[in-house]
Amino acid sequence: MLSPASLLCLLLLALCPLPQPGSAQRFDRPCSPSVFHVAVERYSTFVYLTSIRNELTNASRGAFSFNFTHFEIQPHFAKPETMAPLENEFLSRNIYAVVADYYLSVAVVTYTNGIPYFISGDREYSTYEYKPQMFQYQINHDQLNSTLFDLNAALRREGYTIFTDGTLSSSHFTANVAGKIFTQRVINANTSDSEIFDAMVRNRDLLSSHSWVLVYKPENMHQVVRIFNQSGPAGALTDKDIFVLPSLEDKQQYLANIRRSSAIVYTFSLDKLGRYNSTELEKVYLKDCFRHFVASIITCKSRDNLTLITGLQSTSINGQSGYFSYRRGIREGLTVNVMTTERTLPDSDFLSKTGTWIQNATPAYKVDYFKTTTIKNSLIRFVGVLDQPYLYKNLNGELTGISYDLILLMQRNLGFQFEILLAEDGSYGSKRPDGSWTGMMGYLTENRADMSANFMFALSDRLQAADMSINLVQSGLLMLLKRTIHPLDFFNVFYPFSWYVWISIMFSMVVLSVTLFVSDKISPNKSDKPMFSFMASFFLVLSSFLMSKVETEPRKPSARLFTLLLWFSTLFYMTTYVSNLVPFLVKPDESVPFTTITELQNATSYRAIFWNNSIAYTTVQRRWPNLVQTAKANWPEDMLQPSAAAAVETLKSNDRYVYIDSATTINYQKTKDCVLKTYGPLEEVVYETTMIRKNYPFTNEVRSFLNSVRYSEYQNLEKKYFGLNRCPTSVINPADKIPLSFSYFAGLFAAVGIGSVLGFLYIILHWVYRKVVLWLARRRSRNKLEYGKTYEAEIIKITKEGVWVKIEGRQEVFFIANNSLHSDPTKIKTAKSLQLRVRQKIQVQYFGKDSATNNRIFARLFENSEWLQAERNRVVDSDSD
Repeated sequence: MLSPASLLCLLLLALCPLPQPGSAQRFDRPCSPSVFHVAVERYSTFVYLTSIRNELTNASRGAFSFNFTHFEIQPHFAKPETMAPLENEFLSRNIYAVVADYYLSVAVVTYTNGIPYFISGDREYSTYEYKPQMFQYQINHDQLNSTLFDLNAALRREGYTIFTDGTLSSSHFTANVAGKIFTQRVINANTSDSEIFDAMVRNRDLLSSHSWVLVYKPENMHQVVRIFNQSGPAGALTDKDIFVLPSLEDKQQYLANIRRSSAIVYTFSLDKLGRYNSTELEKVYLKDCFRHFVASIITCKSRDNLTLITGLQSTSINGQSGYFSYRRGIREGLTVNVMTTERTLPDSDFLSKTGTWIQNATPAYKVDYFKTTTIKNSLIRFVGVLDQPYLYKNLNGELTGISYDLILLMQRNLGFQFEILLAEDGSYGSKRPDGSWTGMMGYLTENRADMSANFMFALSDRLQAADMSINLVQSGLLMLLKRTIHPLDFFNVFYPFSWYVWISIMFSMVVLSVTLFVSDKISPNKSDKPMFSFMASFFLVLSSFLMSKVETEPRKPSARLFTLLLWFSTLFYMTTYVSNLVPFLVKPDESVPFTTITELQNATSYRAIFWNNSIAYTTVQRRWPNLVQTAKANWPEDMLQPSAAAAVETLKSNDRYVYIDSATTINYQKTKDCVLKTYGPLEEVVYETTMIRKNYPFTNEVRSFLNSVRYSEYQNLEKKYFGLNRCPTSVINPADKIPLSFSYFAGLFAAVGIGSVLGFLYIILHWVYRKVVLWLARRRSRNKLEYGKTYEAEIIKITKEGVWVKIEGRQEVFFIANNSLHSDPTKIKTAKSLQLRVRQKIQVQYFGKDSATNNRIFARLFENSEWLQAERNRVVDSDSD
């Protein structure tokens, strides 16, 4: 309902419309002056602006300054017909800006002369036609109306039931929401308490579907106390009732009496300005307005094509009241906190933030915490970190994990809404020296979240800062290592016995072979039972040790009895060997020189690594500081990993790394990759649980539900996530099984290969031997001296008695006397007289061996030699004898 003053204002607008941009000559003021004169209507505003003039001059870095003038517009210049004298007054004073309530005459004059018109919000002006020189520096009713609309949509209310003080400002506010108002009642100083009670009772049925909106000017807020005093007796303070006070001033004093009731009361505030009254807020708005004005002038001076008006339209700053910028003369980009009464907070400050309204955002209203008195339909804020298997993102980028599924299970049974916040630093939370917390614990202690999504160690310092739900999982610290895969070793199959055992076996085989051979030889022999050779005895003993059969068998009773006892003995040998070989091949892991984290400190060849944000690292720092100091000094670049997955990848790259973390994380990572194994006992045993912020109203409901599913649905969730990618199972424990590869049987294959090579080598050598023997035989047959055959010889040495010659193709040297060098042996001639020389080749003839000296007889060959023929006949006769 509009007041007479509002109707008069509308009538003036209709009769005297503002000139359009094209219908009047506009003068755009430049940004050149060094002193900007500003006309200020209100005296309190003038005093405040004068007090901050030096601060504004400093903000301009001395480039310009302001001169504020108190200029009373009302009542002399408030009428449209006073525009001419008002314009003359502004021009004579060289006014560059006006700060005043809204007046039609001032709007026309400032538009025509390009003067910025900063309008306060005391008098409603929402019906004026937008002009580019008008700027509303306060947060007006239109913006709070938008906040109220979005909040009502989030609350799922069908409409409003409004109580107002009936003032012009309040009437304009309610006019903008008239389409949603079911009823409106004016409650002012003249309204009795009984009338307030009756009005509440008559509208009682609408409370479950409507929001009760209390629209009051700051000076009339005491009327709100009267409304709440009558709400209780009227039955309007139940958990279904919602009250909204759409203003930005501090209202805690008016809500103190009902803050512990079941009804929910919402109000609005600016960030860090929630305890400011209307006067203090006005000063903040003015200061931000002129800080923005200074920034606009600086922008205008830096660009040639800007005027004072366009500079204001194109500049933005972050002021004390939030983001400060103008769009069509009204502030844009506003952020308004939505507050509600909190029963668990102290009496001095019981309003808590439940949501944020951001102008022009989608969605504009974002719920931070939706307060109700029952967990059903409430909003629970969970805080978590990405850590498998608790909370992580799948291939589609969606959250999943055992914690996420547990939240969904709780939602289906308890009926709440939820949102999951991720801790900014990605940590579970540790206590700072000043007593504050990092990570998820920081969110809980600062009331930015209600519960932790991830399971956490229930440590004593954490239990002092937050509450725990129930003990869900017994956990502690475990070590994770990479399985040691032995390199290729040709002697694996021989490892079940030590080397001296194998030497003893080989010696026994030789002794037993000799024993069998001797016993068979000295036993009585018959023609039908031949003796057992030594080679046959050796192969029989060897076949017994190898559990194989040979064709050769002993025939005599003593040898057969010996063989039976041998076979019985080798049966025990073979079973012992196989029983030791199988476990060795199944698990040939290399043992490590430690079993606990304490012993790991002394294992210098192994390196401990941690997830940087895990509580395990904090625990190790406290319990085993030497281990952490050694890691920092020797491998600082690898010691702290950004995530558990990164730690596992680092671990797999080097089998000397040891990853220490919670038992839940370690066991989950182990089931994903069979190359990993856990090691050592569970240390620092503690329970893992979800943490809840202190004084959370639904703690008992959460605990009760988790207790009911602890041994049923929750067990199924554990099987779902800890069964992912599990190693193949068999009779042997998957944690101990290592696939048998060629390397484990390399020794056996090597023995077979060596035997095959030796067999082929024997064949080759035997073939070569026979070839060599045959060649030598042929060579000997070729080099045999034949009687009477002529050979070519080379003189090697000449002496007085004769010459030494060498037959071609033979290595031996033979002596030929002087009498055999010429055709007439009766005449003694030497080799020199016969003109023979060394290296001379002569023809000689072989006449056999001298029976007396056993020397071979050669003579130089001459044609028709009578002596040579006689010598032939003589040798023939001697051979015949």
